[in-house]
Amino acid sequence: GEHARDAERLTVEVAALEVKLEVREKERQAARQQAQKELDETRLELRKVVSERDGVQETVHELQAALSQMEAGTRSESQELLDKSNKLEQLKKKLLDQSQQAAQKESESCLLYTSDAADEED
Repeated sequence: GEHARDAERLTVEVAALEVKLEVREKERQAARQQAQKELDETRLELRKVVSERDGVQETVHELQAALSQMEAGTRSESQELLDKSNKLEQLKKKLLDQSQQAAQKESESCLLYTSDAADEED
């Protein structure tokens, strides 16, 4: 009698423990699936972010390249302008020198003329 009751009680307890284990295992599986799902979503988000970042970096590189080209263009234009300005200065100086020389020759010829005229009067 008593052994049979003990055996029956143990059987019921074992069955209850098995049910609890089963429930826990299902909960664990559900938790694992949820964690896996969240991990996959996070990976997807990360891929999106990385892809966006790559896109941004690509755009930044394109902008930097364009800026470098513009700077190079501006530098060469500035150099051209400087060269033209220097050339202009040289031409102005040359013109000034020539006009001074012409004025000097003119005044010299005027002096010669006046001295010639003075000689004739004497």
